[in-house]
This record gives sequence, C-alpha cells and structure tokens, in this order.
Amino acid sequence: MKYLTYGNKSGKTVMLIHGMAATALRCYEPLLGSLKDCHVVLAKVDGHIPEDPSALTSLSDACDEIERYIRDELGNEVWCLGGFSMGATMAAEIAGRGRIKLSKLFLDAAFLVDMGPILSRVYTGMFCFFIEWIKKGRKVPGPLLDRVMGKGNRSIIDMLYRGVRPETIRNVCRYVYRYHIPGRNKRFCRRYPLPIRQP
Repeated sequence: MKYLTYGNKSGKTVMLIHGMAATALRCYEPLLGSLKDCHVVLAKVDGHIPEDPSALTSLSDACDEIERYIRDELGNEVWCLGGFSMGATMAAEIAGRGRIKLSKLFLDAAFLVDMGPILSRVYTGMFCFFIEWIKKGRKVPGPLLDRVMGKGNRSIIDMLYRGVRPETIRNVCRYVYRYHIPGRNKRFCRRYPLPIRQP
C-alpha cells in the first residue's frame, strides 16, 4: 500500500479509497481542487499501483493496512472516510470494525450484498473477461456493459488502469461479491445508515 497526500495538513482529514481496476489519481484527481482546504489522503491499493506491478492477494489485508495507517499516521482519526466501488466496500469494512474515529462515511457504488457462490463466480468470470477485452482496446457491447457494470456506468473504461493483473481482479471480486456488512450489527447501520435502492 502507498499513500498520496494533498491540501492543508491542518485541515480536516479526508481519506479516499479508489475503485477496482483504477488508480487513486484517475479516480480522485478531479476532486482535489474542491478539497484544497482539507488534508486529503488517497490510498493506493495493492495491485493498482503503476510503479509496483505486483498483484493484490487479499483485500482484507489491504483494509488492515489502511486501518494501521490511520492509527499510526493520522492519530486513529479521520473526519471523512470514503470510497468508490471496491474502495467503498473497503471503507464500509473499516468503519464497521469500529476501531477508528470518524465523523462521515461516504460510499459511492459500494458492494454491500452477498451475491452467493454461483452468481459471484459467474460475475467474477464476466468481469475478468471484460477487463481483458477492454485492455486490448475492444469495444464492449452497451447492453453487456450495462448488465455487468451497471446501467450507463462507463467509469470502468474511463478510469481503467491497464496494468491491473487478472489475479488482482479475481481476488477483489471474491471479496466484494461475497461481502457482508461488518457483523450485520445495528450499531453500524444506525451510525452509518446505508440507503439501498432496489432495482
């Protein structure tokens, strides 16, 4: 894991975790200008770092590392912890553990529902196939893109980190497609209400 820091170090700390098959800067660089009064920390998740081509082996271990960074480097407190897609699931996991202090939790397109063993395997295979397809410069048909990535969601194409390895994608999918909100406890859901819209 690596970290990028921006903004005002004496301001409120905002930590953001990027999405799967993207990089921290591709995901969040457009927001940095509007967060210049904050101390912004971008987490660079293993397997998504251009200067380190190794694959991610465990998203759970990555959550542990981010939690350790918050404890050791940020006094165990952030004002806002947020993430997009994979990063949002990681943010929910870290917040749900209840070991760090935070005031705001921002989740964008989080995976928070266990898809079950069969559907998760199907979607993992499809996602891996589409990532390799896109990396080769091929166009993914719109209806298939909508089905796998979500209707109108081109972010996977626009933010794609072409150096991501298939092992990283498989390991992330295994985690996020079978994810459970931490402990399924009432305290987590009461403190961080998660509005989930049904299709």
